[in-house]
Amino acid sequence: MPTRLLLSVLAALLLTVPGWAQDPPSDAPGRWEALTAFNQVVALTASPTTIWAATSGGVFGYTPDSGEIERYTTVEGLSSIGPTAIAYDPGGQVLWIGHADGALDRLDPATGLVTSFFDITRTDRFTARQVERLRIGDGVVYAATSFGIVVFDTEREEVRASYTRLGTLETGTAVRDVLEAPLPDGRPGLWAATASGVARAPAGANLLEPGAWTVETEGPSDAIVLAAFDGTVVAGSSADAFRRQDDGQWAVLSITGRPVLGFLTDGPRLVSVSIFLVAISGEGATRRYSIEGNTPGLADALTALVQGPDGRIWVGDERDGLLRLPVLQGLTPGPTEPEQAIIPDGPRSNRPDDLDVGPDGTVWIAPRRDLNRTTVARRDPDGTWQVFTEDDGLPDSNMFSAAVARDGTFWGGTSSAGLVQIDPDGVVTVFDTENSSLLNGLSSSDFLPVVDAALDARGQVWAVNQATQLPLHVQDEDGTWQGLPFPSNVGSSDEVQGLLIDRFDQKWVFTDETGIFVYPAGIEPVTGSAPYIRTGGANGIGLPNAFVQALAQDLDGRIWIGTRRGLATIFSPGSAFGGDPSLIEPQWARTEDGTSFFLRDLFINDIAVDPANNKWIASASGVWLIDSEGENVLQRFTAADSPLFSDNVVAVDVDATTGLVYFGTDRGVLSYQAEAIAAARTVSDLDVAPTPYRPAVHASGVRISGLISGTRVRILTADGRLVQALETRGGAVRWDGLDRDGRPVPSGVYLVAASGLDGEGTGFGKIAVIR
Repeated sequence: MPTRLLLSVLAALLLTVPGWAQDPPSDAPGRWEALTAFNQVVALTASPTTIWAATSGGVFGYTPDSGEIERYTTVEGLSSIGPTAIAYDPGGQVLWIGHADGALDRLDPATGLVTSFFDITRTDRFTARQVERLRIGDGVVYAATSFGIVVFDTEREEVRASYTRLGTLETGTAVRDVLEAPLPDGRPGLWAATASGVARAPAGANLLEPGAWTVETEGPSDAIVLAAFDGTVVAGSSADAFRRQDDGQWAVLSITGRPVLGFLTDGPRLVSVSIFLVAISGEGATRRYSIEGNTPGLADALTALVQGPDGRIWVGDERDGLLRLPVLQGLTPGPTEPEQAIIPDGPRSNRPDDLDVGPDGTVWIAPRRDLNRTTVARRDPDGTWQVFTEDDGLPDSNMFSAAVARDGTFWGGTSSAGLVQIDPDGVVTVFDTENSSLLNGLSSSDFLPVVDAALDARGQVWAVNQATQLPLHVQDEDGTWQGLPFPSNVGSSDEVQGLLIDRFDQKWVFTDETGIFVYPAGIEPVTGSAPYIRTGGANGIGLPNAFVQALAQDLDGRIWIGTRRGLATIFSPGSAFGGDPSLIEPQWARTEDGTSFFLRDLFINDIAVDPANNKWIASASGVWLIDSEGENVLQRFTAADSPLFSDNVVAVDVDATTGLVYFGTDRGVLSYQAEAIAAARTVSDLDVAPTPYRPAVHASGVRISGLISGTRVRILTADGRLVQALETRGGAVRWDGLDRDGRPVPSGVYLVAASGLDGEGTGFGKIAVIR
């Protein structure tokens, strides 16, 4: 651009400096969002306004008066994703949350602030540290743990004492519950429900001494929960509920033959919950309310109960969230349907096996079968969810894969029931031996494994049919199915695992421990042998490991191979049928200086390519973002230094339009707002944020987006002098506020000019720097 024209454009741009304020927009890079299932309730508590549920996907609060739902996960500060215990402290007006590793979180609902304490986690005396239940005392929280009772001082914010030897019980006996209640002689006491019975001790004694504790030899041998009721103590056990009598005997209440998991005392009534039953004892009778069965709207496996701020009984269910029971009347009614079921929007399982992002940004999650239920979840770009279950026509099978067609149709492979199609209107179709060429595996009539599916450029769906003589099947544009046999040089017993269709329409199929073979473009069977990359690589050539886990093709056409022991690249996949097998020999990834192998021994589960041609790698040790050449690590996330729920990340995919990256961990799904976005189609004005840019506040620098593919970005002073030059192939780039010599630029207004490398034109933006 001529200097005179550039300066005139700059003068026009400098007339105003609009921009967003201090808070970044919702799509600011670095933002995380949890996409977890909150339907699996493990524990309940209540504050004066809200019912709080600890679930496998985090904590949620439901306020009956307003219908408001609050959610807390690791993104909001919890120390881990699946809490095991929860209790409300009325004195501090805070929630205490316990976790499987012993961590304690204090959540202030008024501010949303979460503070974590790791005193229990750090103990090295016991390997099992799970918090089984929490009870609130005077200035303390009692934590029943896998090794005893921990007393946490809420004012000093430290452990006051740990009781690990209770009387004659073995050191480290698991405690399931702890209760402050009078002893048989009327003195204040502390009671413990353990895996080996009930123990008690005077509150004023030295409870660190085993002799201070008395084990109730006549009590239930496997106690789960305790309650003070009608002047005595009751205990729920693995077989029923028991009440301690004055003579020291424990009388069975004959409520149920199953484990009693929770109590609620309501005046003269004792309400108890077991897996399929809520029982109300007192006033001379016990009323039992059956809530079992798989009928829609009915509970499946109850776990906890609480009296809500509305005075009603609410129960937690392992599948169907938070349930409000009707006012129960009569002695032995039939199955009781809850009046209300509260399940926060989201998937219904935190065990994803695969996920895929559609062209419009819709995210599909395919989880393994969980709690006797098959589900597939769809999240639309506006944040609304739809969950499909067996009631919608899904088969009774694990979901193994997810692929979304250009028209929004979902295709999912299953472990034993064929290929699932869900069209954009939500209609479910299952393809099996009756309506397709798919075959039963191992000649079994009830075993039809489809372990992967993919769409080609024409929109035809290809399915990998494991344990059959026809490993690959295609449904053409007319809806006709055809099965393709193994190439002649590939053993028909090879266990196919997955599929990649490259830009040449070639089908790359990888197997379990035997390698990768290739089908040519089209839908005709292979005549004779096919390109076959066998296992046994060494010294940087061949497959790094026999177990191939993932294939992905990048923007340069290279195929990236993820194995259980590292990464490799095929640089010329278009030469697969060229007659020279060395052209498709995998090359192990190397560091930039070429002196060592890059990410050697990394257990790779999945690979996705972003609009900047960087690679997101989902592994058994977290997430890795590597550069376009596969030589350098740009970012790495683990559960220890990010909101990732687990280091075992099983799936990853990128929404190129928004830059969102979706991670499926073995404990749930979450998204991350990354830098790279799809390039703009045409040159236009640029988006520059934040502006004004304050380096002391905005540590991540300035993001310049709206770029076309292949762009040179120039940062210029008001008089047109070049400050910094950047190049990118994606739709965005970041400037760190430094000039070409690495020095911070002074305060002022700067022009941003982005020119297409192929002469597409120049787009402009501006940024005010304030130091």
